[in-house]
Amino acid sequence: MWGELPPAGDGRIQKRGVSFGWYVYVTLGQSQARAILFGSAATAAGIIGVITGGIGGAVAAGVYSYIASLGSDNLSKCKKVEIRFTYTGKAAGGKCIK
Repeated sequence: MWGELPPAGDGRIQKRGVSFGWYVYVTLGQSQARAILFGSAATAAGIIGVITGGIGGAVAAGVYSYIASLGSDNLSKCKKVEIRFTYTGKAAGGKCIK
């Protein structure tokens, strides 16, 4: 999937990404999370792939599931969303960063 990411906050596209520790952490801004919420797992794969530099397909289903579980009302309270995965790609939870 190709296209522009939704702007975050001031209209500039702010890169979000991946960090590594005990888990693989994928961090999204609220506008990216909303685009995934109102899209599909395929949308998630495209957005996450662009943000993270290609690992989107491996974690897209977990990202989509977690964001869908938040729902629109709870997502509006989040400034960022962080989802963690094991190194094998299995979802290991997430959190809303306010």
